[in-house]
Amino acid sequence: MASPGPKFVSRDRCIACRSGELTELAGGHFRDEPLGSFIAGDPWGENPLPILADERWSLVRCNCGQAFHRFILSPKWNAIRFSQWMSEDAIREFEEVHGSGSDAAAHVQHVLRLQKLGVRTLLDFGCGFGKFVEMCQLFGLDAVGVDRSSARQSGASVRVHAELEDVPGSFDAITMFEVLEHLDDPLAMLRTLKRRLNPGGLMVIEVPDTSGVSGIQSREDYYKVHPLDHINAFTPESLARIMSVAGFEPLPRIPAFVTTSLLRVAKDIARERLKPPTTQRYFRLRAAPNDMGS
Repeated sequence: MASPGPKFVSRDRCIACRSGELTELAGGHFRDEPLGSFIAGDPWGENPLPILADERWSLVRCNCGQAFHRFILSPKWNAIRFSQWMSEDAIREFEEVHGSGSDAAAHVQHVLRLQKLGVRTLLDFGCGFGKFVEMCQLFGLDAVGVDRSSARQSGASVRVHAELEDVPGSFDAITMFEVLEHLDDPLAMLRTLKRRLNPGGLMVIEVPDTSGVSGIQSREDYYKVHPLDHINAFTPESLARIMSVAGFEPLPRIPAFVTTSLLRVAKDIARERLKPPTTQRYFRLRAAPNDMGS
C-alpha cells in the first residue's frame, strides 16, 4: 500500500485576511500533556495518538485578531481521520456526552426564525446526522444536507449528500452549526457557499466562542481548540470580521419561542436585548458591489 505521505500541511497565512504576520500562542507535540491524555480519553474508532505522538501542533494568531492552528491534516490523512478514526459509534458516543446537534428546541427556534424571514429552501452544510434537516422538513421547508463524514452519511435520519456539488440549485438560507471551526479554508468555503444563495440570502453560523483561550491547559480549552478538529478559533469579533470579508452583514436575531409560558417569553426577550454579540449569529448576503473579494 502506498504511503499516505506527510501527515500535516502548514497554513502560513491568516485564514481571514491572508496576512503572513502570525504569532504563536501555544504549541508542542501531540504526546505532550495534557493534550496527549485528552486525545487518548476521547472515543475513537482507531485512536490516532500513537500515529501522531511525535507531530507538532501550533496555535497562532494574526495581527487582525484571527486565531487558528497552523498545522492541519493533509487531505489524505484527513480522509483517514473520517474513514478510520471517527467511526459512527465514536461520533455518537461523543455527541451523547456533549449534546452536539441534539437540542430539538433550539432547532425549532431556528426554523421559526427562518420562516419569519421568508426562508423556503435551505441547505444545512455540515449537517451531521441530519437532525436539523429533518426538523426543517417537518415544518415544510425544502431542506437538504451535506456532510463529508461517511459515518454520518450512513447513520443519518435523512439523506445526506457527501459533497456540495451533489446538490443542485440555490437556497434562501444556508446553515452551518459547529462547522466553520473545522474547515481547512473557511473563507474560501464561505465564498463558495455565497454563490449558492439567492439574492438577499441568509447564513446562520454557530461556532465555539474561544474568547480568552490561548492554549490547551484544560479540557474546556481542548474542546474549543482541538488541534485535529477545531482548527479555527473564533470570537464574536473575528467571526463578524471573516463574514464581512466573505460578503455578509450581521442581522439581529428575531424572537422565536418554544414555550407556552409568558414569563419565560418575557425573560427571553430581556435576555436577548442585554446579551452582547456572540458566536451564534445570523448574516445576510450583502448586496453592495464593494465586497472584499468574491
